[in-house]
Amino acid sequence: MPAARLSSRITRSTCSSRAATTVVASANLGKPAPDADGMIRLDFVALLNASLSAGVVYETVVAAVGPGGAADAPRSNTFSFSAAVRPVHFAR
Repeated sequence: MPAARLSSRITRSTCSSRAATTVVASANLGKPAPDADGMIRLDFVALLNASLSAGVVYETVVAAVGPGGAADAPRSNTFSFSAAVRPVHFAR
């Protein structure tokens, strides 16, 4: 997502992974900082609230959330996993 599109009014971003039209996992991405090239990249799998199954075709939708509501970005390219992917949470 180009950082130039992130308004200073955006308070957080969310991500939902979908199989067909059903949301199967979601995560609060916070407001990540852009890389030097202006793009925002992060490992969202570690932030998911559910496991993603192998052999299922998914797509992800990121939404920018601010005081006026939320707006979805275009859907991602489709992707899948060859083995089940489970979120890993580390104690701090």
